[in-house]
Amino acid sequence: MMTDSWNAEQMSRLRTSVLRRSVRRFRVALRHLGDRKTAPVERLRRGLRAMKRELARRGSQEAPRPSAERGDEREGGDDETPAPSMSEPIWRLIPHLSGTSSKVVAVLSGEGVVRHQSAPIKWLLGFDAEEFIGKPLRAFLCDGSRERVREAIARMARAEEKFDCWRLEFQTASGGSLWLEGMASNFLRDPRLGGILVYWRELAG
Repeated sequence: MMTDSWNAEQMSRLRTSVLRRSVRRFRVALRHLGDRKTAPVERLRRGLRAMKRELARRGSQEAPRPSAERGDEREGGDDETPAPSMSEPIWRLIPHLSGTSSKVVAVLSGEGVVRHQSAPIKWLLGFDAEEFIGKPLRAFLCDGSRERVREAIARMARAEEKFDCWRLEFQTASGGSLWLEGMASNFLRDPRLGGILVYWRELAG
């Protein structure tokens, strides 16, 4: 829940800051991946283009800020640019950042516990988002995927991975199963997030 200390300008700056950081991290990931033509790499490229378009749109709507506040726009700049004073971490504001979208977004702790889950997960798995909160992600996975996600989260906790593409088989509320692909970004050491940000989508057959 957003507190009274947040005004529209702070929310707009926070959204823009999250986009800039994501653009930088996607660029780094694509530099490491080079010219590969795999489907996950193409999705990264499409995601980067979409975020850059959104940043351009925001730039045309927002008044220019002093250069000292724009340090995080430079590619390769400091990833730890201070955020505006806030009483809640970013993950609590994710519903406001994407409240009108259909994106399936989760935030996990370094132990794999779900700290936030967006409502559209119900469209994929049939569970309400509230059922995930405070529970380990592996509790919703089929047996073959539990060890894979444990290892993937452990690598991020050791800061060995900034980005990862997870393919996991989930249990559904109806008793079946569904494969989901998650684009995971490591924000565990970011004091404003302190978690692993994952965008889920159904894995194409």
